[in-house]
Amino acid sequence: MQRTYRIGQIVPSSNTTMETEIPAMLRAREQILPERFSFHASRMRMQKVTKEELAAMDRDSDRCALELSDGKMDVMGYACLVAIMSMGLGYHRASEKRLHEVTVANGKPAPVVSSAGALVEGLKAMGAKKVSVLTPYMKPLTQLVVDYIEHEGIAVHDSLSLEIADNLQVGAQDPAAPAQLVQRLDTRGVDVVVISACVQMPSLASVQMAQDQLGIPVVSAAACTTWAMLKRLGLEARIRTTFEPSAMLPAAGQGALGIEVRSDRQDLIDALAPLAHQTTWLTVAAERAVSRAMGGSCSMPLAAHGTFTQGVLQLDAAWGDPDARVPLVRASASAPVATLESADALGIAIAAQLRAGGARGVDPVAG
Repeated sequence: MQRTYRIGQIVPSSNTTMETEIPAMLRAREQILPERFSFHASRMRMQKVTKEELAAMDRDSDRCALELSDGKMDVMGYACLVAIMSMGLGYHRASEKRLHEVTVANGKPAPVVSSAGALVEGLKAMGAKKVSVLTPYMKPLTQLVVDYIEHEGIAVHDSLSLEIADNLQVGAQDPAAPAQLVQRLDTRGVDVVVISACVQMPSLASVQMAQDQLGIPVVSAAACTTWAMLKRLGLEARIRTTFEPSAMLPAAGQGALGIEVRSDRQDLIDALAPLAHQTTWLTVAAERAVSRAMGGSCSMPLAAHGTFTQGVLQLDAAWGDPDARVPLVRASASAPVATLESADALGIAIAAQLRAGGARGVDPVAG
């Protein structure tokens, strides 16, 4: 028998978007996976996006969690994001714990995801260190969002406030507008763009468009909330395990894109120059130097992975014996790297460490 998952939504009374975008994402999932969802909401009074109304609304969230738990939800999502963030740094943890305890006390326990916590969790899962953020809020509330995200260890490079105080007006925005508004953000050097740090501001239609335009990952509070609820249900992905590089080093140059052009096409070289990311270039150069010095190939079990911190490149490598006669050989070193020559030298030094540890390379000349 096919199971239907009950999705509880704790929603501000003037929110008109959370109950459309989150179900839309899960309905799309139903088209490709054997899962079904039903949606159930309880509302808290809030009309104006002010700190005072947000605090009063948050106090009412316990009642909503209790009412929804009467229906034995499988998971609950709590909006709005700025209500949580305005209550203090890290407050999403206390809120989610308290609301979960309400469901436990009612005898029908359910995990609770807040949109604030989901955004932070989602950005961390994507490995984001620096982001730019679009919000519909007044500037003081946007600053609360910025401070909250940065308190979680993620730098906010730039933010844009639309300064819409009326929550109904926030929900009435064109869903395609954020894809254009995001052009006003400074996104240079950021890892992820948050196209809507508010589950009330429609943005689902803009996420892919903006990502295609910018060439970097784009998320919204609603998308992160949906992902976090799926995660609590054990349905977030078909990939069952994520390996950190420290546990399983990747092959050299993984995740980097190189574009080869003729040396006499200076026009193409100039056109492609803005795409060159110097840190990535130096890291890949060092990783590939390891492979080249070892005579690496698709059949050699060789890994190399570099990470930059304040101009210092940490390079880790490993070699495995195809015949399993010797244990895994590891090598590690770090050095200031600012040129391709210094990156190459570090890679060669790491390869020498591997060989000294028992790794069997292939002579590039002979091999």
